[in-house]
Amino acid sequence: LEEISALQYSRLSVTLAPSTSPSSAVPIRSRPSPQTTKVYRTDYSEESLLSAFKGQDAIIAAISGANAAEVQKKMIDAAVQAGVKRFIPGEFGTKADTEELIKKAPIFGAKKEVTDYLKTKERDGLTWTGVITSGFFDWGLEVGFLGYDLENHKAVIYNSGSEPHFTTTRPTIGKAVAAVLSKPEDTANKYIFVASFQTTQNEVLASLEKASRKKWEISETTSEESHKLGMNRFRRGDVGGSLQPLILSVVYDGEEGTFEELDNRMLELPREDLDETVKAIYVGRFASKM
Repeated sequence: LEEISALQYSRLSVTLAPSTSPSSAVPIRSRPSPQTTKVYRTDYSEESLLSAFKGQDAIIAAISGANAAEVQKKMIDAAVQAGVKRFIPGEFGTKADTEELIKKAPIFGAKKEVTDYLKTKERDGLTWTGVITSGFFDWGLEVGFLGYDLENHKAVIYNSGSEPHFTTTRPTIGKAVAAVLSKPEDTANKYIFVASFQTTQNEVLASLEKASRKKWEISETTSEESHKLGMNRFRRGDVGGSLQPLILSVVYDGEEGTFEELDNRMLELPREDLDETVKAIYVGRFASKM
């Protein structure tokens, strides 16, 4: 929970409201300090959400899954009733505000549904901020989601591999959220765009080969092929299996994975070095085996 650590570091008072589901338990290795964090278990009923939201200035929704839109709408309604000032939806990743993108990748539909719902609550005094980060860089490398297999030194390169895309580490996402909450007037009722790097797959691959001191095995695909695979899985009801091919078909297409302008400077986010970050992720991945 690097994001929570960043919020605590910014001296914000943090309250967690995880689901009562056992699978939502806070990992012990990342459990926030009890001196600075309260935890309310919620079943997402109106009563439990109001109990958790009472006295809070802002709500950050870190929710995904098939019922993400439904749950967030309940949270938004409770936030309005509780007098919350700011709601940050689970928008992290790709900006999903057009029907064209949702037609291309239906998995993004819930994001637009939630943001559209938030806009209707502006008249009730609830403000919102969509934090757009593109892919989660460190997590995506660690688990192989971004197409790099750290264990076997293999990479799947989309298109030419030279298409630019933005990507953000989880600590920087946490810092960005904390900065958004520290600059409420500058960030109200809009999307905020942040990134650790503007890079390409070929640049990331070069950094990985440098960190591993090995030549990696490359396979190739295209955004079109990945999109076709993802849609076939989505239509069969395999939503989980459709996530990676659909998301990467968008992130690596040279268009949707880029932003016109970043808000890093306004949020005073630190500069990051691609080679240093990749090396830290790679070394950390195998630290327990050394």
